Amino acid sequence: MKNNRYFIVGLFIILITAAMIFIGFWLAFGLKNTKYNIYTAHFHESVNGLNVNAPINYNGVGIGKVQSIEIDRKNPSTVIVTMQIQQGIPIFTNTYASLVPQGITGQVYISLSLKGKKPTTLMPPKDKPPYPEIQTKASFLTNIVDQMSLVATQITKIATRINQVVSDDNVKNFNEIIANLQSISANFAKSSKKLDSIMDSINKASQSIAGTSKQVNMISQTLQNQTLQAVNNVLLPQMHQTLSDVDQGMIEFTKLLQTLNQNPSALIRGKAQHKPGAVNE
Repeated sequence: MKNNRYFIVGLFIILITAAMIFIGFWLAFGLKNTKYNIYTAHFHESVNGLNVNAPINYNGVGIGKVQSIEIDRKNPSTVIVTMQIQQGIPIFTNTYASLVPQGITGQVYISLSLKGKKPTTLMPPKDKPPYPEIQTKASFLTNIVDQMSLVATQITKIATRINQVVSDDNVKNFNEIIANLQSISANFAKSSKKLDSIMDSINKASQSIAGTSKQVNMISQTLQNQTLQAVNNVLLPQMHQTLSDVDQGMIEFTKLLQTLNQNPSALIRGKAQHKPGAVNE
């Protein structure tokens, strides 16, 4: 009876253990027979926090896991990560991988995304090495560290330049410039009275010029009036008499032409005198 009881207890423990192992495999790998393609990625930064079997997401969707992590023996600054990606997931030449932290746990997973809005050429998988390589992009933390390094470098340069500007020689030169400005302002204050007298002279000269210009305008107006009067009283009557004489001469010349046309011999013999009672022909 005791043996049967021990047998039942042992069988129960074996069944529980097998069930737990089964559940563990089911949670770890699932019951599906998923097939994977192998790809690699070369990261030129620290992969601290990335472990084997770490998830690989494509735009937030789980598509695989990390198979292995190793140092590139030819270039120790590069880390080669081998990835298992589910078959049927399209990987293009413009697909890139980056490291993304998982909250505050310190763990890291690999995220795949496309560069640009449209995919380019499909990158087919291979069954044996060398496996196709997915290009990488620096992680967000690495970018922050790089930017902080650049900012620190710029701050150092600025501090160096500030030290150069506020050096003892420059401070001495600056003090000399201030002293010269004070001297110039004092001399300017002394010469301000002379400037005031010069401005008064200029104002008086401008007033004199204004008066002279008025006199010149009056003289010019007077000359214009006298010139018009002389033209009206003397020149215009003479021109009128001259034009009258010219008209009279033209009349006499016209009569002479008429006489010559009627009697050309009159140019030699002169004009014949009319007898009393004679009739002109």
